[in-house]
Amino acid sequence: MGKRVLRILLLALLAFTFALPVTLISKSAQADLVDNGAGILYAGTANPGAVYKYIGDNDWRLISTEEELDHAYAVLCLVEYEGQLYAGTMSTSDPGSGIGQVYRYDGTSWTLVGDDMDNQVSSLAVYQGNLYAGTAWGAMSLYKYTPGTTNCDI
Repeated sequence: MGKRVLRILLLALLAFTFALPVTLISKSAQADLVDNGAGILYAGTANPGAVYKYIGDNDWRLISTEEELDHAYAVLCLVEYEGQLYAGTMSTSDPGSGIGQVYRYDGTSWTLVGDDMDNQVSSLAVYQGNLYAGTAWGAMSLYKYTPGTTNCDI
């Protein structure tokens, strides 16, 4: 089954599950769809990497710019941690090259909080009150975020 068909099936499943009218955003959805518990739904895309916020009535609002996410090729994962949204990215279309980064969104702007994390940040998770980033390809590492730094490591 083609990637586009799988994405459409995923979006249809989400529309059914959340009883929301979900449409294709302008690009292919790449990242986890995140519901922050307050009824706000976020989605990440590829080519270019961007983050959208669902505002209702079948409408999505772009909440990032290419410059804010350092021209990332794709937003691969999203998670909410301590009331803020975090996005894991990859910088190129080749998953075996490039740079993985993590950005934090405070509701107004994006800040780089994790840099040079192998080739891509493919997963973000909160575990026992800490934020972790997992990478794929390359070293396939696990990083622990320390607030106030851009040097994530385990």
